[in-house]
Amino acid sequence: MVFQGLAPSFWGPLADSYGRRVILISTLLVYVFANLGLALVKNFSMLMVFRGVQAVGSASTIAIGAGVIGDIALASERGGFMGLFGGIRMFGQAIGPVFGGALSQFLGFRSIFYFLLGMALVVVVLLILLLPETLRKIAGNGSRPLYGIYAPLLGSKRGQPVPDSERYVPTKLTFRALLDSFRLLAEKDIVVSLLFGGIIYTVWSMITSSTSSLFKEEFGLSDVAIGLVFLPNGIGCVLGSLITGKIMDRDYKREAAMYRRKRGLPDDMELKQQEHPGFPIEKARLRSTYFLLAVFTAATGVYGFSVEWNLAVPLALQFLSEFRLLGAITL
Repeated sequence: MVFQGLAPSFWGPLADSYGRRVILISTLLVYVFANLGLALVKNFSMLMVFRGVQAVGSASTIAIGAGVIGDIALASERGGFMGLFGGIRMFGQAIGPVFGGALSQFLGFRSIFYFLLGMALVVVVLLILLLPETLRKIAGNGSRPLYGIYAPLLGSKRGQPVPDSERYVPTKLTFRALLDSFRLLAEKDIVVSLLFGGIIYTVWSMITSSTSSLFKEEFGLSDVAIGLVFLPNGIGCVLGSLITGKIMDRDYKREAAMYRRKRGLPDDMELKQQEHPGFPIEKARLRSTYFLLAVFTAATGVYGFSVEWNLAVPLALQFLSEFRLLGAITL
């Protein structure tokens, strides 16, 4: 968890310098080799080392995925994209424990890492074949011809000559630039936002990490049944992210319409932050936060007592809690 939390702060600047595509493919190859090491590991120390490497490799998907959305999506539709991105990513939270429990019970824990190794290889191949570079400095608005490592093997005009003057030269990456993201911690509004998200994510981690031992102790469930117990949690995460993305787009459009109407601006004008610094982007994004947090807080508070009741009650509260939790984080 520590490595997974820190790694995106480094992958982001690298992707901004060298491109989304090359960094994403490279880091997922690290993830592939980490899973191979985990499948063959002989002792606990090496298990922990390779788990850290595995987290470093997989964490790039968070930062780079959000970067790709920023490259291709307008502000008015970004909420829906982020909701879909988070929902698909959290789909693993819904089905991963089910597969993991079954594999562990019938084939041993090493089979989990062989499975992840195979799936990661499939993803890497798909990225190489289909994913174009989206970094604006390289691809522009999508009209610039892509070449070399920046162009996918399928669906692009590979081989099209690109003059040397139009070829992208990566900016020199210094150690200071690599740490630039940490300088944002000096901005009080960013610190408050990160603290808010960090507290919510901590609650989610506490509920998720305690589920296996807690439910096995209270209800005597098998590994497969424990995997199924995670389904309400995961489904709540998926739906919370997807639905909140739609809510974000709706709130943004409502606030943008009011802003245009007060200033006599055309209805179809895109409100870029640089050109319209007075547009209350924070209000547009956060207007639904209070309701989500109230439900999340109530569901989480009752959950602590409900584990001693019927099995269905804590599972229902997990669904409700994670549904609102991922909604708050997405906002």
